[in-house]
Amino acid sequence: MVELSCIILAGGKSERMNKDKKEIKISGKTFLDIALEKARKISDDIILSLGVQDRVEGPYENVTVAVDEEGERGPLFALVTSLKKCRNPYVALLPIDAPLLEPEIYFQMSGVLENDMNLEGVVPKSPQGTEPLFGIYLVSSFLKSCSDAVSRGFKRAIDGVNLLDKVEFIGPQEFRGVDPDLLSFYNVNTPQDLEFLERRIK
Repeated sequence: MVELSCIILAGGKSERMNKDKKEIKISGKTFLDIALEKARKISDDIILSLGVQDRVEGPYENVTVAVDEEGERGPLFALVTSLKKCRNPYVALLPIDAPLLEPEIYFQMSGVLENDMNLEGVVPKSPQGTEPLFGIYLVSSFLKSCSDAVSRGFKRAIDGVNLLDKVEFIGPQEFRGVDPDLLSFYNVNTPQDLEFLERRIK
Protein backbone atom coordinates (compact mmCIF):
# COMPACT_ATOMS: atom_id res chain seq x y z
CA MET A 1 0.00 0.00 0.00
CA VAL A 2 1.32 3.44 -0.99
CA GLU A 3 1.51 5.73 2.04
CA LEU A 4 0.06 9.10 1.07
CA SER A 5 0.11 12.56 2.52
CA CYS A 6 -2.43 14.99 1.08
CA ILE A 7 -1.88 18.66 0.24
CA ILE A 8 -5.03 20.77 -0.07
CA LEU A 9 -4.14 23.65 -2.37
CA ALA A 10 -6.14 26.55 -0.94
CA GLY A 11 -3.95 29.62 -1.34
CA GLY A 12 -5.10 31.14 -4.61
CA LYS A 13 -6.30 34.72 -4.89
CA SER A 14 -9.73 33.75 -6.32
CA GLU A 15 -9.70 36.90 -8.45
CA ARG A 16 -12.26 35.62 -10.97
CA MET A 17 -14.64 34.55 -8.19
CA ASN A 18 -14.27 37.84 -6.28
CA LYS A 19 -14.63 35.70 -3.16
CA ASP A 20 -12.39 33.43 -1.13
CA LYS A 21 -13.04 29.95 -2.50
CA LYS A 22 -12.50 28.37 0.90
CA GLU A 23 -15.61 30.16 2.19
CA ILE A 24 -17.95 29.35 -0.71
CA LYS A 25 -20.80 27.14 0.45
CA ILE A 26 -22.54 24.36 -1.40
CA SER A 27 -25.21 22.19 0.22
CA GLY A 28 -24.48 23.91 3.53
CA LYS A 29 -20.75 23.12 3.55
CA THR A 30 -17.81 25.35 2.66
CA PHE A 31 -15.38 24.29 -0.04
CA LEU A 32 -12.78 23.94 2.70
CA ASP A 33 -15.00 21.62 4.73
CA ILE A 34 -15.64 19.52 1.63
CA ALA A 35 -11.95 19.37 0.76
CA LEU A 36 -11.06 18.30 4.30
CA GLU A 37 -13.67 15.53 4.23
CA LYS A 38 -12.26 14.20 0.98
CA ALA A 39 -8.64 14.54 2.13
CA ARG A 40 -9.38 12.50 5.25
CA LYS A 41 -10.52 9.63 3.04
CA ILE A 42 -7.10 9.68 1.37
CA SER A 43 -4.65 10.29 4.21
CA ASP A 44 -4.19 10.96 7.91
CA ASP A 45 -1.40 13.45 7.08
CA ILE A 46 -3.12 16.54 5.67
CA ILE A 47 -1.31 19.75 4.76
CA LEU A 48 -3.42 22.84 4.14
CA SER A 49 -1.53 25.12 1.77
CA LEU A 50 -2.46 28.78 2.26
CA GLY A 51 -1.37 32.17 1.01
CA VAL A 52 0.11 34.66 3.46
CA GLN A 53 -3.13 36.68 3.46
CA ASP A 54 -5.36 33.70 4.30
CA ARG A 55 -7.15 33.19 7.58
CA VAL A 56 -9.08 30.06 8.51
CA GLU A 57 -10.98 29.05 11.59
CA GLY A 58 -9.36 26.23 13.45
CA PRO A 59 -7.33 24.47 14.49
CA TYR A 60 -8.43 21.48 12.46
CA GLU A 61 -7.64 18.07 13.87
CA ASN A 62 -4.63 16.39 12.25
CA VAL A 63 -4.10 19.25 9.78
CA THR A 64 -0.75 20.98 9.23
CA VAL A 65 -0.91 24.51 7.85
CA ALA A 66 1.74 25.54 5.32
CA VAL A 67 2.01 29.23 4.45
CA ASP A 68 4.24 30.80 1.82
CA GLU A 69 5.46 33.63 4.03
CA GLU A 70 6.95 35.51 1.09
CA GLY A 71 3.53 36.21 -0.34
CA GLU A 72 1.21 34.88 -3.01
CA ARG A 73 3.57 33.54 -5.68
CA GLY A 74 1.56 30.75 -7.27
CA PRO A 75 1.15 26.98 -6.91
CA LEU A 76 4.76 26.02 -7.62
CA PHE A 77 6.08 28.06 -4.67
CA ALA A 78 3.22 26.80 -2.49
CA LEU A 79 4.15 23.23 -3.36
CA VAL A 80 7.78 23.70 -2.32
CA THR A 81 6.63 25.04 1.07
CA SER A 82 4.01 22.31 1.57
CA LEU A 83 6.04 19.32 0.37
CA LYS A 84 8.58 19.97 3.12
CA LYS A 85 5.87 19.21 5.68
CA CYS A 86 4.76 15.83 4.31
CA ARG A 87 5.33 12.87 6.64
CA ASN A 88 4.68 10.11 4.10
CA PRO A 89 6.77 9.15 1.06
CA TYR A 90 4.05 9.99 -1.48
CA VAL A 91 1.63 12.91 -1.70
CA ALA A 92 -1.74 13.46 -3.34
CA LEU A 93 -2.65 16.98 -4.44
CA LEU A 94 -6.22 18.15 -3.92
CA PRO A 95 -7.43 21.54 -5.21
CA ILE A 96 -9.82 23.49 -2.98
CA ASP A 97 -12.04 24.38 -5.95
CA ALA A 98 -13.02 20.86 -7.07
CA PRO A 99 -15.92 20.00 -4.72
CA LEU A 100 -17.21 17.14 -6.88
CA LEU A 101 -13.91 15.28 -6.71
CA GLU A 102 -14.17 11.53 -6.08
CA PRO A 103 -11.41 10.35 -3.70
CA GLU A 104 -11.47 6.99 -5.49
CA ILE A 105 -9.44 8.50 -8.33
CA TYR A 106 -6.47 8.66 -5.94
CA PHE A 107 -6.84 5.01 -4.99
CA GLN A 108 -6.82 4.20 -8.70
CA MET A 109 -3.62 6.19 -9.20
CA SER A 110 -2.09 4.57 -6.12
CA GLY A 111 -2.63 1.22 -7.78
CA VAL A 112 -0.57 2.39 -10.74
CA LEU A 113 2.26 3.33 -8.38
CA GLU A 114 2.10 -0.04 -6.64
CA ASN A 115 2.60 -1.74 -10.00
CA ASP A 116 5.69 0.35 -10.76
CA MET A 117 7.48 1.72 -7.71
CA ASN A 118 10.05 3.41 -9.99
CA LEU A 119 7.47 6.02 -10.91
CA GLU A 120 7.93 9.51 -9.48
CA GLY A 121 4.43 10.60 -10.30
CA VAL A 122 1.03 9.59 -11.64
CA VAL A 123 -0.87 12.45 -13.27
CA PRO A 124 -4.45 12.32 -14.55
CA LYS A 125 -5.73 13.79 -17.76
CA SER A 126 -9.24 15.19 -18.12
CA PRO A 127 -11.03 16.28 -21.30
CA GLN A 128 -9.49 19.72 -20.62
CA GLY A 129 -5.93 18.38 -20.61
CA THR A 130 -3.24 17.40 -18.11
CA GLU A 131 -4.23 17.90 -14.45
CA PRO A 132 -1.00 18.17 -12.39
CA LEU A 133 -2.84 19.57 -9.35
CA PHE A 134 -4.72 16.26 -8.99
CA GLY A 135 -1.65 14.02 -9.23
CA ILE A 136 0.21 11.74 -6.85
CA TYR A 137 3.98 12.21 -6.50
CA LEU A 138 7.02 10.81 -4.76
CA VAL A 139 7.65 13.58 -2.24
CA SER A 140 11.47 13.55 -2.38
CA SER A 141 11.58 13.70 -6.18
CA PHE A 142 8.77 16.22 -6.54
CA LEU A 143 10.25 18.56 -3.94
CA LYS A 144 13.53 18.52 -5.83
CA SER A 145 11.91 19.06 -9.23
CA CYS A 146 9.67 21.87 -7.96
CA SER A 147 12.64 23.55 -6.26
CA ASP A 148 14.65 23.23 -9.48
CA ALA A 149 11.77 24.72 -11.47
CA VAL A 150 11.58 27.68 -9.07
CA SER A 151 15.32 28.28 -9.41
CA ARG A 152 14.88 28.37 -13.20
CA GLY A 153 12.18 31.01 -12.95
CA PHE A 154 9.18 28.80 -13.60
CA LYS A 155 5.89 29.33 -11.76
CA ARG A 156 3.46 26.56 -12.74
CA ALA A 157 3.04 23.16 -11.12
CA ILE A 158 3.38 21.45 -14.50
CA ASP A 159 6.91 22.88 -14.72
CA GLY A 160 7.84 20.83 -11.66
CA VAL A 161 6.19 17.75 -13.15
CA ASN A 162 8.11 18.20 -16.39
CA LEU A 163 11.42 17.94 -14.52
CA LEU A 164 10.58 14.51 -13.09
CA ASP A 165 12.28 11.55 -14.77
CA LYS A 166 9.46 9.01 -14.76
CA VAL A 167 5.79 10.02 -14.75
CA GLU A 168 2.77 8.08 -15.95
CA PHE A 169 -0.17 10.01 -17.36
CA ILE A 170 -3.61 8.44 -17.15
CA GLY A 171 -6.25 9.34 -19.72
CA PRO A 172 -9.75 10.43 -18.72
CA GLN A 173 -11.43 7.23 -19.86
CA GLU A 174 -9.58 5.32 -17.15
CA PHE A 175 -11.47 7.24 -14.46
CA ARG A 176 -15.00 6.82 -15.78
CA GLY A 177 -15.48 3.68 -13.72
CA VAL A 178 -15.42 5.72 -10.50
CA ASP A 179 -16.49 9.08 -11.96
CA PRO A 180 -18.62 8.57 -15.08
CA ASP A 181 -18.97 12.28 -15.89
CA LEU A 182 -15.40 13.17 -14.85
CA LEU A 183 -16.69 15.89 -12.53
CA SER A 184 -13.74 15.30 -10.21
CA PHE A 185 -11.80 17.65 -12.46
CA TYR A 186 -14.45 20.37 -12.57
CA ASN A 187 -12.84 23.51 -11.12
CA VAL A 188 -15.02 26.35 -9.85
CA ASN A 189 -13.20 29.49 -10.99
CA THR A 190 -16.04 31.91 -11.79
CA PRO A 191 -19.58 32.70 -10.58
CA GLN A 192 -20.83 30.97 -13.73
CA ASP A 193 -18.94 27.81 -12.76
CA LEU A 194 -20.59 27.95 -9.35
CA GLU A 195 -24.05 28.31 -10.92
CA PHE A 196 -23.39 25.20 -13.01
CA LEU A 197 -22.29 23.32 -9.92
CA GLU A 198 -25.41 24.32 -8.00
CA ARG A 199 -27.64 23.17 -10.85
CA ARG A 200 -25.72 19.93 -11.13
CA ILE A 201 -26.18 18.84 -7.52
CA LYS A 202 -29.88 19.77 -7.18
